[in-house]
This record gives sequence, structure tokens and C-alpha cells, in this order.
Amino acid sequence: MAERPTADLFGLGSAHGADQYGWQIVRVVQELRLPWLNSELVATPVDLVARLSADRPLVVVDATAHPLPDSPLWRFRWPDLPVDSFEVVSSHAFDLRYALQLAGSLGLLPELTLIYAVGVSEDVSLEDPARYDKPPAVAIPVLARWLVQDIERCLADPAAVCRGPVRCDDVAGNCAAEQPPGSDTER
Repeated sequence: MAERPTADLFGLGSAHGADQYGWQIVRVVQELRLPWLNSELVATPVDLVARLSADRPLVVVDATAHPLPDSPLWRFRWPDLPVDSFEVVSSHAFDLRYALQLAGSLGLLPELTLIYAVGVSEDVSLEDPARYDKPPAVAIPVLARWLVQDIERCLADPAAVCRGPVRCDDVAGNCAAEQPPGSDTER
């Protein structure tokens, strides 16, 4: 089997409320200790830019309060992101879209850049399991495993496999290519 390229995985978020989902998914991936996947937790998109390397594929996991239809997890390939303001994929003042544009201008953005948006409700609280919307806490490990499998597929053949948005819509990890409303590729 051919050696996989090393990729960088960043969980973007914080230790508060639903903003933890990106971190939680990446923490599960970190427990797998995959030698081909560097992973780190960052608090802001600016922190992300400071850690980028143009020679390794980039994967970002971030919670979004924007309702992504029928799915707790969507994968987008840069630059094919939802058209709406980038609050769709980030709740940070200096949002992810601008950070990735800046990284591109600085020559730091790798050709293969994947963004996994974790769809959550504004009122989700990790401290109150009864208020989980999506993804439920039990789904975090399943979503993390699906994320790793999806990254492996994309690294193996980015041109053929990793095109268009993909959604992972249930705790069994059933995921399919689909166009979310407002995606750039709809135009």
C-alpha cells in the first residue's frame, strides 16, 4: 500500500457550549494516534493561519449555528462553501472564510483544503444533555470515525472522491454527496 500523505487536522472552537463540537471530534481522532494525521485544537481562525503549511492537506472541523439541512456534519472543499456570510461555518469575529483567503494570499493554503461543518442549534449546551440537538454526544465518536474515513478517501484520490459537499446525517455514519442550499456550486 502506498504511503499516505501527512495532513493537518484542526479543531476550531472553544471549551464552551456547542462551540466544543469541533474540538470534541478532533479529540476523538487524536486518541486514535494516526501517524499520517497531525491534529491540533485552535481557538480562532487567526490561530489556524499561523499554523498552516502549504505542503500538507488541511482539514478544519468547526461548529456552525447555521442550520445545515438534515445533517449534523457537512464536508466542503475549499473554495466551495455556502454563499451566505461565513457565519454559516464559523462563529468567530475573524471568520474562517477570511482566514483561508488570507492564507491563500500568503501562499500558506494547501491545494486540498477540507472544511467539516458541525451543524448545531444556537441553544445547544454540552452541560445539559437533555438539550442536545445535533450532533448528540453519542454521535461524536461515530462522526470522528466517519471523518477519518472521509479524509483517507480524499487523500487517496482528491480529484475523484473529494468533490462537492458531502453530508453525514446519522449516528450510523450514512453519508452522501449532496448540494446544501446556498452552496457556491449551486450557481
